[in-house]
Amino acid sequence: MAIITPKLLFADDCLEDRETYRRYLSGDKQRTYNILEAETGEETLLFCSQQIPDVILLDYLLPDMDGLEILSQLKTQFGQTNLPVIMLTGQGNEQIAVQAMKSGAADYLVKRDTTSQSLRLAIQNILESVSKPLKDEVRPHSREFFSVAKNTPKSIFSIDTDLAKKKQLLSQLYRTQRLESLGIIASGIAHDLNNILTPILIIAQLLPLKLPNHDEQNQQLLKILEDNSKRGVELVKQILSYARGAEGKQVPLQIRHLLKEIEQITKNTFPKSIEIHTNIPTQDLWMVSADSTQLHQVLMNLCVNARDAMPQGGTLTISAENLFCDQNCAGLNEVGDYVLVTVSDTGCGIPQELLEQILQPFFTTKETSQGTGLGLSIVVNIIKSHGGFVKVYSEVGKGSQFQVYLPANNAEPNAVNF
Repeated sequence: MAIITPKLLFADDCLEDRETYRRYLSGDKQRTYNILEAETGEETLLFCSQQIPDVILLDYLLPDMDGLEILSQLKTQFGQTNLPVIMLTGQGNEQIAVQAMKSGAADYLVKRDTTSQSLRLAIQNILESVSKPLKDEVRPHSREFFSVAKNTPKSIFSIDTDLAKKKQLLSQLYRTQRLESLGIIASGIAHDLNNILTPILIIAQLLPLKLPNHDEQNQQLLKILEDNSKRGVELVKQILSYARGAEGKQVPLQIRHLLKEIEQITKNTFPKSIEIHTNIPTQDLWMVSADSTQLHQVLMNLCVNARDAMPQGGTLTISAENLFCDQNCAGLNEVGDYVLVTVSDTGCGIPQELLEQILQPFFTTKETSQGTGLGLSIVVNIIKSHGGFVKVYSEVGKGSQFQVYLPANNAEPNAVNF
């Protein structure tokens, strides 16, 4: 049986970018490609009218027309909703990404964030979902061929793309970009706020000592001033922790001991109406490379959120396990061995429409005096700095589950390092 070489069309007016795509694909040891190149939208449509390529890498901005216009003409020409097109842009505009997917593109990549791995994966996903036998029948004068085929139960090519998954990956990519941009801005603002708040807090603490005989009303006013100054300082610390990218010294760490400590703290401090359950292996749990102080902050943030979600009581469960994470599990992250830490509760749950927002900085469903909205974004930032990622599952009325994936370290599993 002959091996079919996939036909790729690079529709990009930038020679440097086309050479980059070639270099990325030259390292693919599993496939070889028949590569065509076009520099304009007109050339792209001409190639496609003769024989539709297996995959089209389409630059959003071509000299004579934009990618959305080309997609529209391809849909009209072939009468298909989904096309084997990967839209490429240097802008990273989420609205363009959404519009491209709605216009029939199978995938969307931002040029500056595209790696050889992400490009090969996007191409592989399209190749695996396209009906090869039918595609190989495409010949010149394809417009007439497709018009006939539309009335038959067969599909010329069927891209069974999981749009929900694509939207999730796109959302993850743009959320990361937004967080990084906000971190740069927040860092400068936080330093200025710290310079303003520090003398206010010092004066608020010194005034009661300087004026020991002031009346009860003034004491209350000074107490309010001190408490709010402390809250402002704490907010600045959280912003700086987020903006600095959660820097810390990462060493080989057996997380089992840290989880036991968190278990002890929650049992001693949380309301008795909340039951604490743990499922932590006593041995053979893989090591991770981590900063113990930062992981302590992550776990306490998640446990406190779980507590707040159960004001009438419930069950908080903390578990850990070794896990090999394949491409379906990892998404845009690295495939490999992970230690999975799960914090779940039986609380009120999170509405589906808010799940995409809860990891964004300053977003909170709590009252202004009860939360800053930085806790979960700091959690994500810390875990990201450790090479890991976070997943969230929730259902209103049934509770929430936060899964923290930490890359496993190759050190001996029973070693203890702090």
